[in-house]
Amino acid sequence: MLAACGLSRDIRLDDRCLGWLAHKDGLPCGYAGLELGGDAALVRSVAVLPTFRGLGIARLLLCRIAAEARSRRILSLYLFSKDTGGFFTSHGWQSIPVSQVAETLPDAPQVRHYQTAGWYPDEKAFHILIEPGA
Repeated sequence: MLAACGLSRDIRLDDRCLGWLAHKDGLPCGYAGLELGGDAALVRSVAVLPTFRGLGIARLLLCRIAAEARSRRILSLYLFSKDTGGFFTSHGWQSIPVSQVAETLPDAPQVRHYQTAGWYPDEKAFHILIEPGA
């Protein structure tokens, strides 16, 4: 799924990571993950296969992530993106410095990986506040 969407398959997971696989007509079509980190979390690898794009699947995955975050009393979500920032900003996410995510979630597997392997030069970061009970 990730490779077909042009995302890295080099994912470091631990017991604080959750993931959702979306299906359409019985076929897997999208994926999104969440790395928990106290009162904040990092959204990971939001991916929708090209033939299923434009159907609202990524938006539904983000809604599922927001609901999970709310249930865990996590109200601040972050993510990294190299090329899909327009999608996220159109859904209320705000662009922030990459360093802000690294400072807020230093133990997130993706942050630890980037600290070790090096950051992508074109990496961007985004943030959204989740309304409690929304």
